[in-house]
Amino acid sequence: TGGSWAFQGMVDFLLSGEPEAVWLRKAAEFWVYPLVNPDGRYTQTGRGNPEIQIMFAEGQIPPEISYNDHNRLWHLSYPTDCGVSTIDALTAAMLTDSNACEAGIDYYFDFHGASSNFFYTVPELMDCPYVEAFLALNTGVYPVARSAAQATLGSSRIWAMLEPPWGLGATYSFTPENNRSYGVSYYLGLGRYYGIALHNVLIPETLIGFADLVILSSRWLESTLHQRQIG
Repeated sequence: TGGSWAFQGMVDFLLSGEPEAVWLRKAAEFWVYPLVNPDGRYTQTGRGNPEIQIMFAEGQIPPEISYNDHNRLWHLSYPTDCGVSTIDALTAAMLTDSNACEAGIDYYFDFHGASSNFFYTVPELMDCPYVEAFLALNTGVYPVARSAAQATLGSSRIWAMLEPPWGLGATYSFTPENNRSYGVSYYLGLGRYYGIALHNVLIPETLIGFADLVILSSRWLESTLHQRQIG
């Protein structure tokens, strides 16, 4: 799907020798996880898989949640166990990794492949620095806001922003949507842009932090020298 290729494009970029990618690997730590529903991709049934259909038939899934949409079950996953093995395994791995990260989770991306070319986020993040950095690349792909109420707590994007142990506590969360209207090369390039935008937004933050450090260091040095002169 378009989502799979866009995801591949971002990963390929992060592993590449491009200067931006090299800088990102030094400045940040990345976790990459496999497809949530490989069976659905293989059979081209999208988000549906046999586990969900069986759970729905046995009344294990609330009627307001689509039996054919595993992206509405994330809030029922680990540590409570939603019953969908791939989601349970992924959430357990993600929470284990995030708990081991003292700095916390800053950015979360969940690539989808069943819709038009845009990316979902929550209303509060529509004008955040990452969105502005991505729009500056003029890809023709734009953000769409959906609140937790509109997307339901069970969507991956909303789940990622929940505080641990129920979620990852991510500060920024996005769901790139990608349809099948374009070729593989287009989506590989689009995935690269998601990575480039991440570089472009983190570089200024790092430089600002460095500038602040220089100022603080200068003030400390001046204060120390002044104290020595007094003494």
